[in-house]
Amino acid sequence: MTSLLLIKQTKARTYLGGETLLKVLRLIFLILIVTLGGYMLLNPNFDLMPYLLYLLGVFSFVLGLIELKKDRKSFGGYVNISASAFIIFVAILLQYY
Repeated sequence: MTSLLLIKQTKARTYLGGETLLKVLRLIFLILIVTLGGYMLLNPNFDLMPYLLYLLGVFSFVLGLIELKKDRKSFGGYVNISASAFIIFVAILLQYY
């Protein structure tokens, strides 16, 4: 009975765990960024630039979380998270000015 419970807990951690979910989010944001960037490259309409910067900021935040989740001793995760905060700040400034 305890081994069955352990298997269920392991599967729940695998499906709902941060690593897989973060990788899926990384892929989704990557597709959105490439699509929006390609659209802006083909059509000289830069009204969508703040939205692209929001997506880049969130993408950088997810990359930072992935680095921190790997439990590395480097500062890469912290650099990505701080860079994402700056990118989102600039996107907010661009949207309202």
